[in-house]
Formats: sequence, structure tokens, C-alpha cells
Amino acid sequence: MADTYQDAKLVPEEVAILEELEKILGEPIPNRKSSDNLKFGFVAKKKHVLSLGLSNKKLNSLPQSIGILSELTELFLSNNNIQELPESITTLRNLLKLDLWKNNFSDSSFSKEYIFLVNLHYLEVRGNKNLTETRTFGNYSENSFATKNDVKTFLNRFRK
Repeated sequence: MADTYQDAKLVPEEVAILEELEKILGEPIPNRKSSDNLKFGFVAKKKHVLSLGLSNKKLNSLPQSIGILSELTELFLSNNNIQELPESITTLRNLLKLDLWKNNFSDSSFSKEYIFLVNLHYLEVRGNKNLTETRTFGNYSENSFATKNDVKTFLNRFRK
């Protein structure tokens, strides 16, 4: 069974999450055709949200329910006020790209659970002034990791 959000047919649980985010943001999240340069909106295929852009929205946090977006491959959260992601983010096994540019993340924002983002190929963390661990990576360009191994190396630094 599918419901509809912004003319996109989605499973009911994913419609509920988009509606929850809409309440937080105070505006509907637009349905986009492509994730190219996706700042605000979502891309859906086969009744699932594949890409979600919530950049430039002054968000302080994301709801735990974000973890229900099981088919999500791209999450764009740049230029917000987020200090930490909900634990449910680690259930997003299909996540390939995570953009956290220019937020308020620190070294303590990343836990050992993040290592379970096994398919993550791209992680953007530039602009997080309190994130000091990345400064030890001399071979990386301004704290942006563009390969799966680079991401794993970065996340392994926070395993305790």
C-alpha cells in the first residue's frame, strides 16, 4: 500500500516521516526529479525516498524516525546547526553520500556506531570548526573524504 506526498507515491511510513519533517521546517518538502545539486527536496523511486536534501534550514536536529528511510542513498544536511545525528542514522545501510558541511559537529558527535554505515562512500565534514580529528588527515582535501576507505579511516578514529 502506498500513500502520496507532494505527488510522489511512497510507503506510508515514509510519508509520515516527510510530514514530520514538514512540521519541523514549517514548509512542504518539494519532490524533485534529480538529486543533482539537491539542497532542499527529495527524490523518490519505487515508493521510497532515495535522496533527501534539508540544507540551509537552520535545523538543530533530525528526528529518530529518519532511520526508517531504509532505501535512502543520499542525505544533504549542509549549512544547518546540527551538533549530532540521531542513533537511527546507523540503520541507513544503503546510505552512500552524507553531507554535513557547515554544521556544529565536534569530535564527540561521532560514535563507534557510525562504523555501521558500511556503504558510505562520501562524507563531507568541512566547516565544522569543533571537529578537530579530521585535521590529522594530511592527505585529505579540507576534511572531505571521497572514497569508501577514506570514510572508514575517518570513522575508525572515533571507535573507543
